[in-house]
Amino acid sequence: MTLLAPRGSDYFFSDQGLDSFGLVKALQASEQRGEPVCLLGVSFAFVQFLNYCDSERLRFRLPASSRLMDTGGYKGRMREVPRGELYYRLGKALGIPTSFMINEYGMTEMCSQFYDNVLADRFRGVQRSRHKVMPRWVRTRILNPETLEELPDGVTGILQHYDLANAGSVMALQTEDLGYRIENEFEIIGRAKDAEARGCSLTMEEFLRIQ
Repeated sequence: MTLLAPRGSDYFFSDQGLDSFGLVKALQASEQRGEPVCLLGVSFAFVQFLNYCDSERLRFRLPASSRLMDTGGYKGRMREVPRGELYYRLGKALGIPTSFMINEYGMTEMCSQFYDNVLADRFRGVQRSRHKVMPRWVRTRILNPETLEELPDGVTGILQHYDLANAGSVMALQTEDLGYRIENEFEIIGRAKDAEARGCSLTMEEFLRIQ
């Protein structure tokens, strides 16, 4: 990561777990310098950091234009954290507007990823609900889980992705993720009942549980 990121970038995770103390020092330095930061991490790592901040009664007011991106989902084995709750807590703790917080949705089987619309909409002066934007080379269909027929806008079903970037593997991917269509875009809301739990956040949660 430090090879790709600007000078001064760092990561805050080791064999001992999340380095909350180190992250606090980095955020305090950002406040002092007035230098915006971009925080990247899995969703449950941010939950863990928020718990640390609450226990230490820490709050930050990061410089304007600071950003945050989380990935990995909000439903864990130990507890479920709704996205709205997570972003509300992050906003209070860090001073970053929720429109500057982006969720990434992807999977190892796909070459492409999906990102929330809110930041681009903010700069365009558009107000819409938060949802995922599809790259032009990807098509996502929302299907009835029993018949696999495509569903109309606003109706929840299972997600099926067609990714032209998967030139060296399968193009169509049938998931067990639940979501609904919003015009030519979509929003993901969780996993189908009895589906295997998947996501980067589960790896983080499992690591933290065994420490």
